[in-house]
Amino acid sequence: MDVLTLGPLSSPAALFVALLLGAAGLPFPEEAVLALAGVMLARDPGGAGPVLLAIVAGLFITDNTLYALGRVAGRRLPRVPLLGRVITAARLEHLGRRFDEDGPPFLVAGRQVLGVRTCLFVAAGATGMSWPRFALTDACGALLSIACWASVGFVGGQVRPVYAAALGLTFAALALGASSAWKRRTAIASV
Repeated sequence: MDVLTLGPLSSPAALFVALLLGAAGLPFPEEAVLALAGVMLARDPGGAGPVLLAIVAGLFITDNTLYALGRVAGRRLPRVPLLGRVITAARLEHLGRRFDEDGPPFLVAGRQVLGVRTCLFVAAGATGMSWPRFALTDACGALLSIACWASVGFVGGQVRPVYAAALGLTFAALALGASSAWKRRTAIASV
């Protein structure tokens, strides 16, 4: 059996729904959905339009919904159930300073780190980052994510399943290492 058989996730609509569910906290990591889109493109290059439309629309809706949630909650965010445990008042203050100091590069880099994206987008809204600045910066980061992860999926979709699995595991290990390094760096910087 081919390890890259897509089954029920082989439609652009399924990618779109998976992105929405992932932003809602269900276990559908954005990176995996984008890599799956790349596999779909490798299997059927003629279907690029609907696949790209689904992932771009899904990213736009989810990212901007998270930003709007932060914008509505504002500085009350640490008191919101569930979110308050993740985004504390001290963390929100720290992120606000980082947005002021580093601006767009901080948001683009943070978008690429697994487990940071959701908090970062909510905090961007809560700290008062303007929507045009957020939207433009997020679009640049999203294009980088799409290019990176869909390329991995595309390459994996074209090679033998064993090589694709090895490539995926290697890339996942690199992403996990980068995420750990980022978290250590921010933990040290916040002390």
